[in-house]
Amino acid sequence: MPKKNLSLTIVAHEGYIRHEEDAEKYAPQQAGIFAAISETYLPLLKLFAALEKDGVPFRLNMVFSPTLCALLTDSLVQTQYLDWLDKNSTFGERELSRFGTGDKRRALAENCLAKANEDRRLFADEYGGDILAGFKRFAARGYIELMATAATYAFLPHYADLPETLCAQVEVGLLSHNAYFSAKPEGFWLPYMGYAVGIERLLRAYDMNYTITDSHAALLGKPPAQRGVFSPVRCANELAVLVRAYEGAAGGSASLPQRGVYRNQRRDAAFEENAGEPFGFVGKGGARIPSLYKYRPQSDGHACYDPAAAEAQAKKDAEAFLAGKIKLLGEAEQADTAADLSLAYAFRAQFFGAEWHEGIGWLEQVLRLSGSEYPGLLTQNVALLDNQSSLQKIALYPSAFVSADTFLDNSNAHLLRYARKAGERMTELARRFSCTDGISFSSLNVAAAHTLLVQASDWPKMLHDRLFPGYAAERFAASVAALTTVFDSLGSRGVSPEWLVQAEKKHTLFPWIHYRVFGDCRN
Repeated sequence: MPKKNLSLTIVAHEGYIRHEEDAEKYAPQQAGIFAAISETYLPLLKLFAALEKDGVPFRLNMVFSPTLCALLTDSLVQTQYLDWLDKNSTFGERELSRFGTGDKRRALAENCLAKANEDRRLFADEYGGDILAGFKRFAARGYIELMATAATYAFLPHYADLPETLCAQVEVGLLSHNAYFSAKPEGFWLPYMGYAVGIERLLRAYDMNYTITDSHAALLGKPPAQRGVFSPVRCANELAVLVRAYEGAAGGSASLPQRGVYRNQRRDAAFEENAGEPFGFVGKGGARIPSLYKYRPQSDGHACYDPAAAEAQAKKDAEAFLAGKIKLLGEAEQADTAADLSLAYAFRAQFFGAEWHEGIGWLEQVLRLSGSEYPGLLTQNVALLDNQSSLQKIALYPSAFVSADTFLDNSNAHLLRYARKAGERMTELARRFSCTDGISFSSLNVAAAHTLLVQASDWPKMLHDRLFPGYAAERFAASVAALTTVFDSLGSRGVSPEWLVQAEKKHTLFPWIHYRVFGDCRN
């Protein structure tokens, strides 16, 4: 009997924003990872533990970008996160004193304070600061299938004609995955699902079995995918491709956080006039730092958030989501009764919790309902490829899940020229210094890491979104300058040991990197 399946992939990524010196100056930029830990990653771990305890056979797919892994396992970041939690606890005590016993906001503040204290206990005591190890344990037990991704979440189509750069992004991404999870992945997540012709050959060269693309890649392929988004396809070199089903903004899950009953994540109590200043929620220059305290729903700026009503709505929305997918699969079955059918969806991790407070509850209901009412419906990506040799062969169409101007508009287009040139220069260095040691070896490794950082998608996206644009430009320029220093110095007098020590101390990303990743290309 043909199978009908649904797969969900959660993509977790954070830009590499880490500062030991001037930590207070950059506190607003660094706080994003702290909010994500408390509102997305810790709640996901708690959810998985609860499902396992209750015997729910849930199946998910997850992607952890190498930069996020580096941050989550960094002792400096872990200490800074605990400091942020302590500020939330202090702020919560002040909030309780601000509200009377009849004020509905008091109960909400009590819940937020309890969460800050519980998060500290979980993070410091239960996980010993290493929450990535928690996800690794659930992967080892078969609940999560882990996919790898590019080293610095670079938008790969921009480097499709620079094979050494593409190889470096993929190889360092795979090395990072092995370093953090001690496992070889079958799937490789393309950042922003950016695909260009030739990337499939590179992935197969690194022994990847599958990837996921936007629906346009298959629907506009040659020939077009016969079953649309209801079945994986494969490339000429046998790389399997899951076709991401689109969740439209109108009526799809992407629009759910805007429901009036849900909590407004932008109405932060610490952003109220003078509210956060005494407790460290205002950075230098006046930029606000997010806290855990939000009291307002989406619908009415003056109403008070009702957790019970939001929870009930999340359950209804989860039921509607699953019912809708069952209906879609049933309609597809009527058109093709002999084929296995599936739907593959992908979500950003911060969609659950950080951006949509009730998203964790929604996901819990989806996983519980799929286990009880629709057993066998939810599966992992690799399970959709049981009959991989029989999948339709197509030539994928270049595509992505972002608009063309996300990385190429008036605010950020100039960055690409430097990022591409950085790849060319690093490739030249790798070829010129095929065998070296000592300070030259260390400086080339620093240059390689900074080249990957120059190519990170975070900086152009921050400029595009107008999110700390000055900071993004500063970080981009600093990495370009680091590469230039090594490039110029190795061609003349050599790298300054003092400069090298400071460069290695400032950024600890990829401490095991070998600069030859830019010189040996499998493509």
